[in-house]
Amino acid sequence: MAMSDPLGKVKTSVEDISARLSGKVEAREELSLRARRGIRLCGEAVSLSHRGQIDEAKKRLREAREIMEELRPKRQELGLEVFDALAQEYVEAEALVRVVEGRELPSAEELKVADEAYILGMADLIGELRRRVLEEMRKDNQSEAERLYELMKELYELIWPLEYPRSLVPGLRHKLDAMRRVLDETLHDLTLMKMLTAPHRDKNIRLA
Repeated sequence: MAMSDPLGKVKTSVEDISARLSGKVEAREELSLRARRGIRLCGEAVSLSHRGQIDEAKKRLREAREIMEELRPKRQELGLEVFDALAQEYVEAEALVRVVEGRELPSAEELKVADEAYILGMADLIGELRRRVLEEMRKDNQSEAERLYELMKELYELIWPLEYPRSLVPGLRHKLDAMRRVLDETLHDLTLMKMLTAPHRDKNIRLA
């Protein structure tokens, strides 16, 4: 006797699977939106820090941290790449706030982030420190600019061994190359500042 519909069960399974997969995609998209909001909040915290609006920056970071905690149990479902990008941005923003406040930089354990996200976030911090150096130079605050440059250099020297001779953190080599250029440019700017301000200091000494 011929079967009424040999593909009947297959059709049912395909329909059920399609519904389940569509639900997973929609859930992942919703989680991705939350992660992107967290990334945006970290970016706002960085901008606010540079403008000296630390309280507002901390508010953004608190919300970003809440989003991270909300997404942490779902990171496999969300996709590690998006979650780790959020964690990396959070490390950078949190560290910058502490630099502006004159506080010690946080540990990976304190921030509750993966090792790779912590290292990459700290690497990105060097670029933000250059912005701080340039701002202090604009204010003619040479001593603070030099202090921040030394912080940049020390941070680079701490991170560099993770790439050479073995690459332990994916994506770090590109950042290290960029960090090296940023350091060289910053040192050049500081040296030029010293050269330009030296004649004025000598003139003031003679007048005194």
